[in-house]
Amino acid sequence: MHTIHSARNTAATAPASGFPLPRLLCRLALMLLLALPALSANAARRDGSQPESALYLRANLLRWATLTTDFGIEWQTESPWSYCLNGTWTFWQWRDKQRNYALRELSPEVHYHLNTRWWVGAMIHAGSFNYKLAQLGKQGDIVGGGLVAGYNMPLNSKGSWWLEMAIGAGLTHASYDRYHVTNGLRICESATTDNYWGINRVGITLKYRIR
Repeated sequence: MHTIHSARNTAATAPASGFPLPRLLCRLALMLLLALPALSANAARRDGSQPESALYLRANLLRWATLTTDFGIEWQTESPWSYCLNGTWTFWQWRDKQRNYALRELSPEVHYHLNTRWWVGAMIHAGSFNYKLAQLGKQGDIVGGGLVAGYNMPLNSKGSWWLEMAIGAGLTHASYDRYHVTNGLRICESATTDNYWGINRVGITLKYRIR
């Protein structure tokens, strides 16, 4: 993404970087992602069924509906736990580069499967964005995490295709600059940080089992 040039007569400062809560939550979520599966290795699901090891490719159809590339991979262990890593990327410009829509994001997750359909888990996400859909644009970084729950629905009898519906909630912290474009340069007008508590994960994901 392009560097933002600060205007001479503006009082804007760089986005605050000392906000500890998002980093603390992400560290706790990462510890949860790494530690919880080890606590129940080789354990059966709550319904008594024993899962098989499997590997899936994933694509969030809601992201694709907004012309945003989204792919992921999921590893189902021989326990009720599975690991996911989702990646998102898009970059669009129009109106002679006066309008931008860009997003880069990575989101690891861990799922605990209650049975063959329902699961609960935790996720973290981090990335950068650049949105300019009007006179003023926003460019910066996001980091956050939360709890997530979902439902897996098989699409064929072989169990190779699945549709996953998921929703999650937690904290997302954004640190960004507001800017406008003058003579091809991005001029920073202000810098700010926002903290959002609420729904920060929605997905209708197509999954394909590759082994």
